[in-house]
Amino acid sequence: MTYRYIGFEHFRNQRLYKFERQAAGHPATVIVSADLSLFSVHRVNIQDGPALCTQRLAAGPVDAREPRIELTDHDFRAHAARQALAEQQKAELRKRLHNRLPARRPRSLVSGHWG
Repeated sequence: MTYRYIGFEHFRNQRLYKFERQAAGHPATVIVSADLSLFSVHRVNIQDGPALCTQRLAAGPVDAREPRIELTDHDFRAHAARQALAEQQKAELRKRLHNRLPARRPRSLVSGHWG
């Protein structure tokens, strides 16, 4: 089953993300709702909303009778933990690259000679 992101709507303090589900030639709309306060509580960028919804949709099947899912505090905590791990790995990679490359500075700014 695949999902295609269609767009979102803003309703009160919620953001409603719309996805189209493609299953056996029968497209259906799935709505994933997220409380906007959870974005700020967990320091998740609002632009990460569709990716967060996609991860939630990939985690398990959606009931065809009730095609509406709500992102919970648990979903946001898991996403924030994945983001923190990715940032930590990036920082370690930058540190390794920085330690591996020698810093070269010109001996003279006038001649531009590198030593």
